[in-house]
Amino acid sequence: MAALARKLRSELEYIRVVRPTAFARAIVLDARDAVLCRRDPLTPPRRLGFVGSGDFRTAGDQFRELFVSLGDLRPEEDVLDVGCGVGRGAIGLTGWLQGRYEGIDVVRRGIQWCEQAITPRYPNFHFQVADVYNRHYNPVGRFSASEYRFPFEDRSFDFVVLTSVFTHLLPADRDNYISEIARVLRPEGRCFATFFLLNNEARPSLQGARSQLNFRFSRPGYWTDNERIPEAAVAYEEADVQAELERSGLRIARVRYGVWSGRSDGVGWQDVVLAKRST
Repeated sequence: MAALARKLRSELEYIRVVRPTAFARAIVLDARDAVLCRRDPLTPPRRLGFVGSGDFRTAGDQFRELFVSLGDLRPEEDVLDVGCGVGRGAIGLTGWLQGRYEGIDVVRRGIQWCEQAITPRYPNFHFQVADVYNRHYNPVGRFSASEYRFPFEDRSFDFVVLTSVFTHLLPADRDNYISEIARVLRPEGRCFATFFLLNNEARPSLQGARSQLNFRFSRPGYWTDNERIPEAAVAYEEADVQAELERSGLRIARVRYGVWSGRSDGVGWQDVVLAKRST
């Protein structure tokens, strides 16, 4: 009963705080789709759309293309998706990835859908809840992100993915996750992660108000565009990210800058960093 009560509190907190109007509308549209038998079994119901936007299956295919073109992902490799959400990245890899896929996320509702919809069809895909505290998505989480240990053995994966994760982590949390990524990566393994990176190219765009985000609040080691909830959007100096990766034995192999800062040569929304483990 206690476990059920905690789960219900988490669900109610999500509905109350995170887009309650959109959530109610999604329930209505989900009911309509069920009556008309319109829903793709590998596309989650709208009420689970707590991350991202656009066509779900198309987004998954685009992720796979990026993992291959920028990250050199191969079908036989083992993948860890940290912050897998409701499986957008996973769906793009189903039917292509022959290795092991592990997805973790703090949102229990998303993990449950992935376990029910994806794993029975693709047994090499597994999902579990990350027991990390989050005020909106997992208010009953036992661990802070700064102390959380990924539930996997050392050197278990060839490829680790984090999309829209570091953009919501504060420095201590970021540093712990980087350390954990280095721990679970095999030699020559790669990490594909997105950031908001501040550098000589991005900063003039921010100052010129061309950016769609305004990182005007400076805090020790980072910048945020939300003074009340700093984790809403977090930007880091690129040099600081590089230094922290190197401290953990990772080196930046490629960077693809996004358009978030208003830069004219950006591709995609966030900045993508591909880091490699050397030994």
